[in-house]
Amino acid sequence: MVGDTKARLGMGGAPPTIGIFIRDFLRDHEESYPSEIHREYKRTYKGHRTLGGRKYRVCTYNSFMTYVSKLILADLIERTNRTEPSDNPKARALDYPERVYIRLTDKGERAPRFVWLHPLRIWYYPLDWEKVDYGEYVKG
Repeated sequence: MVGDTKARLGMGGAPPTIGIFIRDFLRDHEESYPSEIHREYKRTYKGHRTLGGRKYRVCTYNSFMTYVSKLILADLIERTNRTEPSDNPKARALDYPERVYIRLTDKGERAPRFVWLHPLRIWYYPLDWEKVDYGEYVKG
């Protein structure tokens, strides 16, 4: 669960990577739109301090959307047919495109943890990771 993600901090007490957060969020909510996921990520980890006392910096929305596009290219998540207009009156007045929802694919559900940590690595190091048993360490 996303609420449990707070307890699973990464190296140096940093929050989990964006990929792990997106995976956990979509497992809990079935489908959602990217700005809602980014908003929840910011709300959960804004002002979080690492074990060294340094303040954790939450990624920008632009960086977040770049990561989401990489997850789509890696076929870990996919766009759904569900769309809805924005609830922001400025966006409606400027005729912005509708929200597009995303969800986990079957491949994303089965993907081991290291694929979510570095989704582009599966292109650079081609490996049929679906047939290899990595143990509980990397499946988490």
